[in-house]
Amino acid sequence: MMRHGLPWIMNKSNMLMKATLSFQGTYRLAIFLAAAFVVGGAVFLIISSRATLRANEDQAVQTAALEKRATATSGRPLPRFVSLKNSRVNVRRGPSRDYQVAWVFVRKDLPIEIIAEFEQWRRIRDNDGAEGWVFHALLGRKRTALITPWRTNDGTVKLYDAKGQTENIVALAQPGAMGSVDTCDGKWCRFSSQGYSGWLPQKMLWGVYPGERF
Repeated sequence: MMRHGLPWIMNKSNMLMKATLSFQGTYRLAIFLAAAFVVGGAVFLIISSRATLRANEDQAVQTAALEKRATATSGRPLPRFVSLKNSRVNVRRGPSRDYQVAWVFVRKDLPIEIIAEFEQWRRIRDNDGAEGWVFHALLGRKRTALITPWRTNDGTVKLYDAKGQTENIVALAQPGAMGSVDTCDGKWCRFSSQGYSGWLPQKMLWGVYPGERF
């Protein structure tokens, strides 16, 4: 039994050694694979980040090109104020009828600011700061304005019968009232609305630039 037992013990020992070696090999392989996975993941993240940065750069270049082209269509000054020709005007998300309608204006003669141009389309901004694209034929050169739309709960605004004076009041207007602007001298404008006409400080109007004369 001893004779046969010793080889059995030796074989068991060899098996244990082989098992240990096999375990160590498997452990090393696992470490190698884990390291490779981490390195591969890092490489993937680097490549992905570079791809994202490249895509962002490409988009920025395209946007810059569009902005550059968007200021050289009509040759007229930018920005500038115009007004809506129709009582219903679609505002789109981009300079084409292929773009979705973002909202619809439903107020004819509303003053609008053109801030960029692209072919037959105009990028506009309203008194609330919202921006979108409108087809050029829907915009007119008639000058209109809103009286202090930023002061919706701040009383009435006085219109006077002559510029530069604050005595003879011809009308009282609510903030947000819309009308046509006949002339401005850089400080005062003549404003007409609902059959009334009078002068008020130019800074009280949205639709006219400070110091603008016409």
